[in-house]
Formats: sequence, structure tokens, C-alpha cells
Amino acid sequence: MKINDQISELLFHYDCVIIPEFGGFVTNYKPASLDERLHLFSPPSKEISFNKNLVRNDGLLANFLADSGKITFEEANGIIRKSVEEYFTKLNNGQRITFNKVGIIYRDSAKNLQFEPLAEVNFLKDSFGLEHLFAMPLATPQPQLAPQNEPVIIHLEPEMQQPKVVAVKNNRGKWAWAAVIMLPVLAYSGWLLTNADLSRPANLTIADFNPFGKTPAAVYEARKAVYVFEEEKIENDILPESAEADVALVSFTDDSEGVWVRLREEVAIPVAITTYVATPELLSMRYHIVGGCFAELTNAHKLVDELRAKGYPAYILDQRKGLHRVTFGNFEKRSEALNELNKIKTNEMAGAWLLEQ
Repeated sequence: MKINDQISELLFHYDCVIIPEFGGFVTNYKPASLDERLHLFSPPSKEISFNKNLVRNDGLLANFLADSGKITFEEANGIIRKSVEEYFTKLNNGQRITFNKVGIIYRDSAKNLQFEPLAEVNFLKDSFGLEHLFAMPLATPQPQLAPQNEPVIIHLEPEMQQPKVVAVKNNRGKWAWAAVIMLPVLAYSGWLLTNADLSRPANLTIADFNPFGKTPAAVYEARKAVYVFEEEKIENDILPESAEADVALVSFTDDSEGVWVRLREEVAIPVAITTYVATPELLSMRYHIVGGCFAELTNAHKLVDELRAKGYPAYILDQRKGLHRVTFGNFEKRSEALNELNKIKTNEMAGAWLLEQ
């Protein structure tokens, strides 16, 4: 088992990952930035650095190797020691060590350890789904000042030396015609917004767009209740104390004694509404495999349907900073969650990640 590929997985969840007797990778929060030269917007991320003085074994890497490889803690430490020996052998021979998705470590001409980070992966989970954006600046047009008053041009004839007034074209007529055309359009738009139910276009008809048509008056229709008649024989026309209030004496002929009838109103049973939200039992689990975060709830529902069609117990886990997080599944044990995450990354979605609560 190589630990080069395990470091990147831990950096999603921890700010410091130490390789005992070799050094530690440290992450620091980097806010969103703008490269004015390239016109490039970068989302928030984690900057990765390497500290050769962090050599004390904190057990984090060993525990992770033991859980993912299903081996003992001592065997995991043995793998780490063997890997460190191979690292120093390669570095002393002038070779470079590449840590997958993290960076490259090598020795410079002065035999000092140097670290060159890779920027292909954003280890900040809050920036999941955010990408780099290019935005070219727009040219700002220079404002043109309109003349305060319409100028009057005066030409002087060389012979007569008398002023000649030249009339300037007046555009007020064009604006008047534009107002005549636009006022009815604006009036009809206001009437349409007030009287037509534009929020439900499926219910609109051609008559709803006619401002001169008569709107039919609302007709009240009483609710029809369905009653079930249960016949119960009452002695001497006396209502027992145990009878309910919704009973009546019904006589079918004038000379008959009649029967007491209990009236029971049939109430329609509401239909259950399908929900995409995870149950409290799933929320209480510690590990969740996240497949996507969406600002629009309909997009989250769409991913849940797609994952359920493939057999995954998908739900909307929660809403974090305005984003709905959709999960492939939820687990109590970390080892089970990591095994399932590896399968999902290989077969379904390479961008899936593990959330620990």
C-alpha cells in the first residue's frame, strides 16, 4: 500500500497531515481572488505548504491506513516507515517524489527539501462545485452631453449683410407619436398583470387576454357531504345517553313510529406526499457520501431521482450556506463509508466526497 495517494484524501478533512520522520503537509485558508492580468476569478481554497520539522507521529495517517486497508495499527506504522526510507533514498539520488493531487518534493542544489504544490484540486469542501471564471472587462462608453437648448444658426450674406435665420429640425413630433403608441401598450400590460393569473399559465384561455370581455360572476356552490345511514332501533322513541349528537328520527310514513338514524360524514383520506428529505435516523449517522450541492431545490430533486433509479438510497441531507447537499448513502462506520466512496468514485462520480459530522 502506497501512502502517496492517501494524503490528498485526508487533506479534505484535516488542516495538517504528518508523515512521521519525514514532514507534514499544512493547509491555510485562501479567500477568493482576482488576477487582473488574466481576468481570472478564483474561488476560496486551501493553500498547501510542507514543513519538514513536523515529524512527530500523531497517529492520524496510521489510523487512516489501518481503516482503509483493514490492517492493524502496527502494520500501518510499518508501511509508513518503509515508505519514508524509500523517500529519502530517492531524494538522495536526485529523484523527485510526487504526492497525488498534492505536490512534488525534491532537493535543490543546496540539498534542501523543496515543495512544489499542485493546483489541480481544491481541498476546501465549502467551495465544492465552484470553478475558475474568466471575465473580460467591458469598454465604458464616454457620455455625450445633450445640448441644453436648441441652437439657432445665423448666416450672414456677404452682399446684404443681413442675418438669415435657419430653422433647426424639431423632434418633438416623433416623441409624441411614440407616446401615443406606447401608452395603450403600457395600459394593457397593467390590466393583464392585475386581472390575469400569469402565475398559472396552464389555466389561461384566450378569453383571459380580452380586456373588453365580461368576467363571469362567481357562483357559490355548497359543499356536498356524503352521509352513511346506520339504522338502530330505539325503544319508545327515547334517545339513549350513549348516542352521539349527529342522529335524527326518520319517519317514512305519517303513521309510522320512525327510526333513529346516525349521520356520519365521510372524510377523504389525504394522500401522502413524497419527500426527498433525509429522516432523523439518517441525519444522526456520522458519515455521508456527498454527490452534489445545489442552490436550486429542483436540481437536487433531479439528482436524488437519478441516484435512486440506480439503486442508491439517496436523500437531501441538509442545506448548508444556501446549497442543498445530496448524498449517495449514510453510514455509521468510517471503513464502510470509505469502501463505498471508492466504488462510487470509480463507477459513478469521481467528484464524490465524504462528509464527517
